[in-house]
Amino acid sequence: MLIKDQLEIANIFNEYFSSIGEAINGKHKSMHYSFKGNTCDHSIYLVPTNCAEIMGIISSLKPSISAGHDGLNTNVLKACSQNVSVHLSAAVNNIIESVEKVIYNRIINFLNKHNLMFENLNGFLKGKSTSTAAAQLIEEVIGGIESKEHVAGVYLDLEKAFDCVNVDILLDKLWKMGIRGAAYDLIKRVPYLYEEQQMLCEIM
Repeated sequence: MLIKDQLEIANIFNEYFSSIGEAINGKHKSMHYSFKGNTCDHSIYLVPTNCAEIMGIISSLKPSISAGHDGLNTNVLKACSQNVSVHLSAAVNNIIESVEKVIYNRIINFLNKHNLMFENLNGFLKGKSTSTAAAQLIEEVIGGIESKEHVAGVYLDLEKAFDCVNVDILLDKLWKMGIRGAAYDLIKRVPYLYEEQQMLCEIM
């Protein structure tokens, strides 16, 4: 049956993409999970932020003249960062659960300090990207060829990887890696872990 109504088409796509993760996970309910790493003896502590960190975060924002929901754009924020950083750092220390970047900095610093990051991880890390992953692969291949070794590659594409993340397993891994206490409680309360939603927007 050919569907021509634009809203119906959008709803069909929305229903598919909002349910595909649950459908895929349903095929693997019998799989048993056990943590493969070593439990970290240390626990993260969310140290208070300061003016220098806030100014660094503001300077790392992408320049933009378009305003957010608060009516400000990043260019304005960058221009007055030195004046507002004192007040922002005080506010962040009071409402730290709403400031994603500060939490990110704390967790990354903790994981790096205790060598808990997988050395071949190239995504979502400063100074690493798909380019560094490709460079590493090329280096390994050339090294193998020059050493007259057999070289082969296995490439995996995980279907709907983010949608299929088991939240309970994710939280268990974070706990065993030292993300405990206030940091763990903050992450556990992140709405999109349990209440992911999609919306259809009509463009006039």
